[in-house]
Amino acid sequence: MEKILTIAIPTFNRKEELLKVLKAIESQGYYEYYEIIISNNKSDYNVNEWIEQNFKGTFLKLIKIHNNEYNVGGDINIASIFQLVRTKWMWLSSDDDLATPNAIALILEDIQHFADKCWIKYSIKNLPTFPDKECKTIEDTFSLFHSKKYWFGFLIFIGNNVYNMDAIRDYIGELPLRASTSISQLCAPLKAIKYKGIPMVYRSVNICEYNNGNRSYPNIYAYLNFPNILYVGLFTTKSEVYSFKRMQCTSLQNYLRSLFLVKNRTLRWEYFKRIFIAHFSIFSIKGFLFFIGYIIGTLCPILFKKENDYN
Repeated sequence: MEKILTIAIPTFNRKEELLKVLKAIESQGYYEYYEIIISNNKSDYNVNEWIEQNFKGTFLKLIKIHNNEYNVGGDINIASIFQLVRTKWMWLSSDDDLATPNAIALILEDIQHFADKCWIKYSIKNLPTFPDKECKTIEDTFSLFHSKKYWFGFLIFIGNNVYNMDAIRDYIGELPLRASTSISQLCAPLKAIKYKGIPMVYRSVNICEYNNGNRSYPNIYAYLNFPNILYVGLFTTKSEVYSFKRMQCTSLQNYLRSLFLVKNRTLRWEYFKRIFIAHFSIFSIKGFLFFIGYIIGTLCPILFKKENDYN
């Protein structure tokens, strides 16, 4: 039977985490429908031997391992894995995001139901749930993040993306060139929406849970890379630029909260400077307000903390 789904997992030096991710997938069955590609970014252990030691039989035969000769960096490894996929659909998983128990069944059902969509963006377990929503434009896709309930980090998150490879294939070849943006996983589907008019969908159900402890750094990392969307040739209308700027402004308070989850003040200051340089002009009103917010938060951090901070 021809496979219809590839579970693509970029990895580097996360032996135990990768094992947990694969075990969570193995337990769900449906082996006849999917294959797994692991893109090993020059890990310091033998990934092939490690996989053979821990898996047997039918499931082991599903796994293909691509070994990079050099450590090309996480961003290039993620961007390049798209080129290894030959099935119509791809789930871009991760070596530290655990699949929820019904993930495979859910994806297989959804790719039949949403066969005309270029991208399915699922919710993440234990984080605010997306509404079930079809988006036909970039402005509509970003509009969800005009609410303070949703952070841009939820959009940049890797393990909750399922792609229609036929719909985005025209843009896959340029993804390694976009690797320096750290958002290459967004570029191809966003271009399919803009230039081909193929819609995407958000889903209220989840297929994975984030499994890497405190979320402060991933949130900060996401916000640092937030402006990079400007450099991939997507915004050509005033409404698209407005949608981006509104999303950027709405997210500000959430990312200040993330800064104050960083207990080391020196490291927090370094993050603050990097975010400021990435987002603001030194003479802008927004930059000034961001600086004032940081000073207030440093003096009274309790003002930026809530019981539901994602730790």
